[in-house]
Amino acid sequence: MKKLLMLISAIIIISGCEPGSVIDYDYTIVNDSGKTVILIPFLNGEKDLKNAIILNQGAKINKKYRYTPPGGAGYSMGNLLKSDYIAFVYDSAKINIFSIYSEQCTTCPSISNIGINIKYAENNRNPFNSKFNDEETEVYTITPEDYQNAQDCGGNCN
Repeated sequence: MKKLLMLISAIIIISGCEPGSVIDYDYTIVNDSGKTVILIPFLNGEKDLKNAIILNQGAKINKKYRYTPPGGAGYSMGNLLKSDYIAFVYDSAKINIFSIYSEQCTTCPSISNIGINIKYAENNRNPFNSKFNDEETEVYTITPEDYQNAQDCGGNCN
């Protein structure tokens, strides 16, 4: 009788627990800037050129990720770009560097001696900004305005 009560209790507990929902993430970056854009991640504060991604005009990168509870985690542009800092280099003439961190974070890892202004997560055009990381499907488009607003580096940004 005791075993039967334990079995019934286990069935009630198991049937009362809803399994977590599977979430499919689909993240894309599209280059509509009119320029070739090289995405260069930073590794330990230095440009990681071997993991750079070249996006010709009209090209895109896309990653899909399936979150299956209880393990794993959600997905974000940080996962897609595999870095906390990323440089967008436009035809080797202009550059934007984006950070996953807040400008107010004084204890976050940083990059130094680059001579280029970093756009932090609060920046409206930063791919790490929460507005590009809060849905299951996200599309970040690199625009002609991004190129126009990028910092000139004298033709040698790589």
